[in-house]
Amino acid sequence: MSLSLPNSPVRKIFSCTKCGTISIRFYNPNYDRAYTKSEWERIIIEGRAALDRILQNVRENPVFFS
Repeated sequence: MSLSLPNSPVRKIFSCTKCGTISIRFYNPNYDRAYTKSEWERIIIEGRAALDRILQNVRENPVFFS
């Protein structure tokens, strides 16, 4: 299952030490939500993988972006 963040900039990220949830506050408050630690880790891992795919061209041929 793929989780994704809405298309709104993140304003703040809070981590609850008691229950372990991650609360995300967006600039559009309609999207504010809390994620479990496992959901948040999946979002981070998928985001890093997407960033690596995007930056692959720069790493392979940095002259292309000069």
